Amino acid sequence: MPKDSTFKRRLKNVGPGAIVAAAIIGPGTVTTASNVGAEFGYALIWALVFSVIATMFLQEMVTRLGVITRKDLSTILREQFSNPILKWLTILLIISAIVIGSAAYEAGNIVGGALGMVAITGLPTKLVAVLIGVLAGILLWIGQYKVIERVFVGLILIMTLSFVITAIVVQPDLSAIFTKGFVPKVSSGNTLYVISLIGTTIVPYTLFLQSSTVQERFEGEEQLSDSRFDVLLTMAICGIISVSIIITAAAAFPLGTSIQDPSLMAEQLQPLLGSWAKYVFAIGIFAAGISSAMTAPLAAAYATAGAL
Repeated sequence: MPKDSTFKRRLKNVGPGAIVAAAIIGPGTVTTASNVGAEFGYALIWALVFSVIATMFLQEMVTRLGVITRKDLSTILREQFSNPILKWLTILLIISAIVIGSAAYEAGNIVGGALGMVAITGLPTKLVAVLIGVLAGILLWIGQYKVIERVFVGLILIMTLSFVITAIVVQPDLSAIFTKGFVPKVSSGNTLYVISLIGTTIVPYTLFLQSSTVQERFEGEEQLSDSRFDVLLTMAICGIISVSIIITAAAAFPLGTSIQDPSLMAEQLQPLLGSWAKYVFAIGIFAAGISSAMTAPLAAAYATAGAL
């Protein structure tokens, strides 16, 4: 088969990775990356690159697990123990960690998405948050994997265009990015930010999500290479989006600035890029919020179903 047709086939099969990428790039990632750029400029890009590479390895492992065994991570963990006490402790641990953790993520995802839409429309935050929750619920209630997958692919494209275009237009210092951003340095002042970048990129519930969703798209060992391509491409896009946010924040704020609300980024960009920039960045924040608002409950459902 010609290489170009193989590449096209693999592009068409991109899907499970996009769902995981949408889960990773949420309001928490946007806020953390914005803070890192505003506080330290380009200095911690290396930590993000490390996180993305580590995520690629982890997601590729659970991809193989799902594609080859046709079992999700929860099922595999449950089946490792013959002792009923250990088995039920494992089940309880999975359900409590993933379900409670996803519920905690969900609040931040919905509010984060609402902040992006509020910056565009001026509607009350509570009203927009309710609308996002209802919209996410409807899409999940439909329950058709292909519909959900297409929605996530679209949201990832929106985030990529929004954040990458903004980063390009701010005209960053490319030489500074490479000379300062890829030199690993850890100090007492940036340790928490390094941990935060790793924590918002390596998201545990996405391991359960990936091992389940790959079974919907890929049918066996013969499609393993396509599933790997899906993971590597989408995780690379994750990194590009997050680095773009760091670069934009470094250009928009003086060093040492602390950002509590990611929608401030949209407002701060107006003097630099004009009124349109506010809307482009705010759309990216909204897409990050609503995409993560769907992936957290989806992961909790897959993890619970597999554990039980």
